Formats: sequence, C-alpha cells, structure tokens
Amino acid sequence: MLGNFYSSNNPWDEIRVAHPQQCVFRPSVHRTLILVAEHDDANGPEGMTLARLKWDGNIEAVENASPSLMPEIEIVAKVSAGTALEEADRAAQ
Repeated sequence: MLGNFYSSNNPWDEIRVAHPQQCVFRPSVHRTLILVAEHDDANGPEGMTLARLKWDGNIEAVENASPSLMPEIEIVAKVSAGTALEEADRAAQ
C-alpha cells in the first residue's frame, strides 16, 4: 500500500480508509504488514511502525460502503527501518 499521509492531522484514519480501497486493486494486500514511518528519523530504534489492519479482505462492499470501511489497526512492533524491512520481507514469504 502506498501513500503519503505526512501532512495529515490523523494519518492512521486515512490509512484505515485507504486500505480497503487498495485491496480492490490488489486483493492480497489485506494480509500484509504495512510499514509506517512515524518519525523523521526512520532509522531510529522506533522510527518505523509495523502494523496489520484487521479485515477479512471482502472487497465486494468496499465501493458502496457508507461510511467508508475502516479496519482496526494492530500494531505489531515499533522498530528501526532496517528491522522493519526484514520483518516485512519475512512476512511476505
């Protein structure tokens, strides 16, 4: 999932709304970890947040959902960028 919510007042809500929309185009996204850089120094010990959105991936109702679907966020870990990438690679296998 790609996105830039840097200037957002509430980036986590925007991520929650964008996630089901991304799944419409790439259905397997709902099973993956997402990486969120919450700090300017992503290489710091807690520079990245690894998260998973709790959702069944049923894309049939996404387009007409009102209000928008907003899956809950499960924080998996807060780690450095290098560790986050290693964990994401492991999860993708």
